[in-house]
Formats: sequence, structure tokens, C-alpha cells
Amino acid sequence: MLDNLTNGRLVIGFLRGTPNEDQTYSVNPSEGRERLLEGMDLVIKALTEPQPFSWEGRYYQFRTVAVWPRPVQQPLPPMLVATRSDDMLHYAAEHKLGLAVSFVPVDQMARVAEKYYAWCDEAGWQPTPDQIVYRGSIYLAETDKQAEAWLEGVKRAGPVPGGIAMQPAVSRAIQAARAGEAFEGFAMALGAETRGGHGILRLIAAATALELKDGNPADITSERVVRHKLSLRLEALHAD
Repeated sequence: MLDNLTNGRLVIGFLRGTPNEDQTYSVNPSEGRERLLEGMDLVIKALTEPQPFSWEGRYYQFRTVAVWPRPVQQPLPPMLVATRSDDMLHYAAEHKLGLAVSFVPVDQMARVAEKYYAWCDEAGWQPTPDQIVYRGSIYLAETDKQAEAWLEGVKRAGPVPGGIAMQPAVSRAIQAARAGEAFEGFAMALGAETRGGHGILRLIAAATALELKDGNPADITSERVVRHKLSLRLEALHAD
């Protein structure tokens, strides 16, 4: 429907989401990757299969799936997979889907893009510049001094009341579950918090508004420096 309302301008993005979203929607972090893979299969079939069909998957079940009106863009609207994991990169390459890489240093972005390009080549195609999206954080001010002053203000402000950021221990535990890895430190952190009488709820509720550590990809600077950094990043990523 959206593709029809916009006369063929819809771009579809697939992403697994962040650890705090797993908690918000009560999703088992260890199931997220399989849920996304099945969901992408379902959406692609729904947009390309002209006849109604049923879907009995592990995570999604529908007696009848039928998309009408059909998308304006055929055979599919442009699709991007927001990921850095190898299995998702491989899926995107095999299905001729675009790639979105977000909020990591440019050298990490370049490594992810190189893997994707290589798997696209194995699948017999190469993405266009429009099929690669790089996202990063930029705060733009008139001068470097003004930008640095803003950053210092953010640091002094501390956690945002009611924010959704999690304690590092909780975030690392969820990331480990998402990757199918063990996280021994979580049991220790949970025990310490439980002695305070709040348990896991206290761990999740404690928030950190903004982490700006060495290697953080955010740019806090003036327009002149931003332009220079962007040109260097585009060159490193072989992007236009």
C-alpha cells in the first residue's frame, strides 16, 4: 500500500533492533536472528507471490497471506538489511538486497562492506551506490569550540530521566544471548544488584545517557572538519 501511495518511492529496511528493544517487546534475545530471517523470507514471498498462500513458520503463522494492491516497483521495492553480522550479510548478498551499516568507526564499516561486496560477487551481482547506506552521528556547530561546549554540557547532564539505555552489564548479557554466547559476568552483576533488593529490574532501569569513549564514531565538530572527515570516510569506504 505504501508503495502505491508514494507512487513507487518505498524503500524497505530490515533490522534486528537493539538490546533494549528486546526488553521492551519481551523478545528472547537468542531468537532474534532466526525471527528476522524468517520474517524477511515471509515479506519477500508476500511481495512476490501473486497468489494467496499460508505460512506456517517457527515464529510466524498466517492462514492466508495476500498483498493487495501489488507494489508499484517490480519485482520488489528496494530493500536494505541493516546488519554487521556475517550470516545477515550473506543473506543480503544471496537475495540481492542492499546493506545498511550504522554507528561504528569507519574502519569497521569498511570491513563489513568488503565482506558484503565479496559475497555479492559470488552471487553474481554487484550493488549500486544507492544500495549501500552508511549511518553515523554528527553534531554540527559554527565552530569546534561551540561543538565541544555542547558535548561537555551533555556529559554534565548525566542520564536522561526515563531513558531506555541499559547498564553495561545488562547490555553485554543480552548481546551475548543474541550471539549465542555465554556471559559469566552477568550472574555476578545480577547477584550484586539482587542484594540491593531490586534484582534485574534495577539493572535494566539504571540508564546511561551517552557513552562517548575512544573510538566512538560520533563527530562533534564544525562544518569544515565534518566535510573533511566525511570525504576521508567516503574514500575509505569506496563510496561516492
